[in-house]
Amino acid sequence: MTNRLDLSAPATLTVLAGSGTLSSLLTLPPGGITVSDPNTTGTLTVQIAAGNAAAALSASGVGGATVAGTGPTLTLSGTAAQVNAALSSLEVNEPSTVSQDVLMISASDPMALAAQTEVFISVPPQTGPAFVAPPMLVTLQPNAVDALPGLLLSDPAASALTAVGKGQSETLSLTLAVASGVLLLPGYSATSAVAASGLGTGTMTLNFTADEVGALNALLAGLQFAGPAGGEHLDYTLVSQRTLLTYGNIYLNVAGTAGANGSIVSGGQTLVLGGEALSGGLNVTGTNTMLGDSSISDLVIAPNAALELPYNALSLSGTNMDFGTLAAGSFSLSGALEAANGAVLQGPVLLGAGARVDFSGTLQAGAAETLNYQMALALAAGAVISGNGTVQAGNFSEAGVIAGPGTLLALGGETLVLAGGSVGGGADLAVAAGGVMEVGPSDSLFGVFTATAITIDSSVTLSFLGSVGATPVSG
Repeated sequence: MTNRLDLSAPATLTVLAGSGTLSSLLTLPPGGITVSDPNTTGTLTVQIAAGNAAAALSASGVGGATVAGTGPTLTLSGTAAQVNAALSSLEVNEPSTVSQDVLMISASDPMALAAQTEVFISVPPQTGPAFVAPPMLVTLQPNAVDALPGLLLSDPAASALTAVGKGQSETLSLTLAVASGVLLLPGYSATSAVAASGLGTGTMTLNFTADEVGALNALLAGLQFAGPAGGEHLDYTLVSQRTLLTYGNIYLNVAGTAGANGSIVSGGQTLVLGGEALSGGLNVTGTNTMLGDSSISDLVIAPNAALELPYNALSLSGTNMDFGTLAAGSFSLSGALEAANGAVLQGPVLLGAGARVDFSGTLQAGAAETLNYQMALALAAGAVISGNGTVQAGNFSEAGVIAGPGTLLALGGETLVLAGGSVGGGADLAVAAGGVMEVGPSDSLFGVFTATAITIDSSVTLSFLGSVGATPVSG
């Protein structure tokens, strides 16, 4: 029979400085560091010594092993099972002043057999994230889809968390913004590890965890821009749980011969330069962005799809169905629109005679308004808005105006909330049997601290359908 004492350990470990509980020991399976001696049931002794005198080693004796030593040295003794239980609880604490260390591990038994091994320890720097040498200026072609290079994120702290099995413990958010163009991310899909919002708009947000920095950089390598001639900045801001980590900008010199108008497909995103006039219907299944005023009849936006006109006017006619996201600089409707998830419309909204909108969630008009009490939503005679949610005129800072003579209707079983600065123009506020209409915000939608009271002028009519008829509002 061969007498042999075996000592097993990984070749390398990663330890976060100042925390013995955060190391790649956590990622090792049970028995990652073990001693085995099939030929004896006597007492085994394992000695562990760190090369760095400022290191601190510790282990638990709960499993029956005797644990002795302080600082950079540790001695474990007991049966193989007891020693291995103590080894499974081993913690290595390194100071932030070092970048590496070596553990020297030796074992012996009563038969004078011995084994030894070394484990290299990497102590990553706790350096915060930063983009690696981003360019100060990039020249791009106007009215064309052009590559926007230069954003590569380095995050040693995130890499360290990933190495010790804690890559999911930190969530980061990167916001990219331009003032007058749109940003595209052709490598993105619904199955991407990184979550993205605002694709095909001027403000894109990417949410990811520490172990997804590589996936983020792969997406950023394909970042694209399209916009008009001129100069502007690409602003980038990285935060973690509302803590600002890094920020900066790249100057975009958009100059030269403008590209031709037309439709460009970039991954799952479609960009239409110059806008479109479509009378035969449009089915949107991905992200469609239009840089130019557009008119569409019989629009259908599929679930999880988006139609974005961040700077331009959209005119809809016919029967339109929105099950995804609809956003436009300004909006007019001469037909019908069913908006299952509401809509965010940056500029004023005009509903023509006989137009009909039914929505759920929030229907916001004048979302980008910078002045108080500007026209946000106008309903011509015969136009009707109904829905279960909030009609919001204006934004968090600026209260907008809703004007008739069309109708805002609370149907039976639904609650319609009107939030804005004022309602006038002969609008009809109609409440069907079983419906509820709340006039004025119950929370602070406008202004930083207090809600702006909504004003209902004397031209407005309040109608209780199927009840006492119409009652003019006075006072």
